[in-house]
Amino acid sequence: DSPGGRDGCTGPVVRRERHAKSVWKAVCAQERLTEEKKMLFRDITLLDCNYEARSHQNVLVRGEKIVYAGPEMPSAEGELIYDGRGRLLVPGFFNMHCHVPMTLLRGYGEGLPLRRWLTEKMFPFEATLTPEEIYWGALLGIAEMVAGGTVSFTDMYLDTDRIFDAVEESGIKANLSSSAMDPARSKSHYRELPAFAHTKYLMDRVRAAAHDRIHAEVAIHAEY
Repeated sequence: DSPGGRDGCTGPVVRRERHAKSVWKAVCAQERLTEEKKMLFRDITLLDCNYEARSHQNVLVRGEKIVYAGPEMPSAEGELIYDGRGRLLVPGFFNMHCHVPMTLLRGYGEGLPLRRWLTEKMFPFEATLTPEEIYWGALLGIAEMVAGGTVSFTDMYLDTDRIFDAVEESGIKANLSSSAMDPARSKSHYRELPAFAHTKYLMDRVRAAAHDRIHAEVAIHAEY
């Protein structure tokens, strides 16, 4: 995609934000489990905690909890049933280093050396991103992770408030942080950096949430 519009930066964002919306609508169209609903993975091969494959297993999920895994067949009353024949059920993946809204910038400035990529493409582009664009970029990245079996990610980026919204709506788990950077070395204490206020606000949101899927962390960004 060639950039265009606001300072030559909005073209890819607009197109990928539309893609994010379409992907997320498809994800949300699938019936989501609630605390009252159950799902049975029937006659599936299970990769257990010892990395051993156990065939002809049945796994019962109630809401957000796995309540049974074994060869016996649990009651199937009122359950969604997944035919697991020829399938492998594995533990979820964890993405340990992520800047999830950057799905919007994928391929932008590709092939440039790091310094030019940062100063000529990345930083100017990110300076134009709105909270709404960050939100949809996060949803696109989350949809891609969920489709690939990722159940949790650790993220450090701008506007963690809107990323928090995307995580909360999606049902995925996340460790979120606002990066602490002071390239000019103008501050003498972490409390003086904008990241301190952002992190405190994020921690307050986590404490107020009705679940434990989201954790707030302190993140010190490496020097470039």
